[in-house]
Amino acid sequence: MKTLLLITSLIFTVSCQAGSNWKFKDHETIQTSYQFKQQTNENTLYVHNINGFVEIEGYDGDTVQVDIDKTLLAKSEKNLQVAKKEAWFKVVNENNEIHMFMKTPYSKLELKEGKLHFQENNNTQKYQYKMNYKIKVPRHTNLNILAVNDGYININNIQAQLIYAKNINGEIELNKVSGEMEIMTVNGDIALTYLDENIQNGRFKSVNGTFNIHFTKKPDLEISYKTLNGHLYTAFDPTDVSSVVQQQYKGKKHGIKYKVKRKKVVTIGNGTHKFYFKTINGDINIAKKV
Repeated sequence: MKTLLLITSLIFTVSCQAGSNWKFKDHETIQTSYQFKQQTNENTLYVHNINGFVEIEGYDGDTVQVDIDKTLLAKSEKNLQVAKKEAWFKVVNENNEIHMFMKTPYSKLELKEGKLHFQENNNTQKYQYKMNYKIKVPRHTNLNILAVNDGYININNIQAQLIYAKNINGEIELNKVSGEMEIMTVNGDIALTYLDENIQNGRFKSVNGTFNIHFTKKPDLEISYKTLNGHLYTAFDPTDVSSVVQQQYKGKKHGIKYKVKRKKVVTIGNGTHKFYFKTINGDINIAKKV
C-alpha cells in the first residue's frame, strides 16, 4: 500500500473572497459520476482543491458520485469570459486512482517516477475560482484529500486502508472512520471519531490547531507527542507515561555536535497502535465518545 502518493506544489494561491473588486461572477453546478477501472483495495480518490470545501461520504455503492458548486470571479466581463474558457473541472481516471482538480493554464497533473504530481502556479489576478465538493464514494475507498483556502474537509463513514487529508487554512473533521490516518492542518482543528473495530496507526500534525480524537471504548494506543505550548489530555487511564530521548549527531571540524530531541510517550491499554502528534500551539484530547 502506497502511503503518500500526493505531492503538491502551491507556488502562489489566492483565497477566493468576493471582495469589491470581484464584481463579475459565474456559477455552475456540476453533477457526475465515475467508476474505478479496477476493483481492488488499493482504489484511491484524490481531490486537489485550492479554494473551497470538500465533503466525502462513504456508502455501499460502487460508483464515485460527485456534486460540485463551482464559482468564478473576475474584475471585468472580459476576464470572466477568459475564466470560463480556461478554468474547468478535470478528472484523471487511471488504474486504481481517480484524481479531481480544477484545470487551468496554471495547474498540471503529471506522472513522475511512478507517482502523479499536482502543481498550481497561479501568478495572475485575472480571475479567481472556488470549488465546493460533495462526493459519495464506496466506503472502502482510500482517500488523499487536499484543501488550501476558504474551506474545510469533512469525511464520514469510510473504512479504508489509508486516509490522508491536509488542510492549510481550515479544519478537518472525520466521523465513523477507520484505517491508517495521516491528517495535517496549519491553522485548523482536527476532530476524529473512530470506528473501533479497525483502528490502525495514525500521524497527526498541526501548527495552531487542537486535536480532538474520540473512541467509543478504551483503545490500545502508544501515543508519542511533541508540543511547545499545548498539553495532552486523556479520558482513559494510561498504563505507562515516559519520555524518549533521541540523539542525533554529525561530525564537526572541532569535534562531534550532538542534538538531543525529547518526545513524551503515553501508553493506553497494551499500546498496540502507534499514534504520533506534533503541534506548536494546540492541545491533544483523547476522549470517549458518549
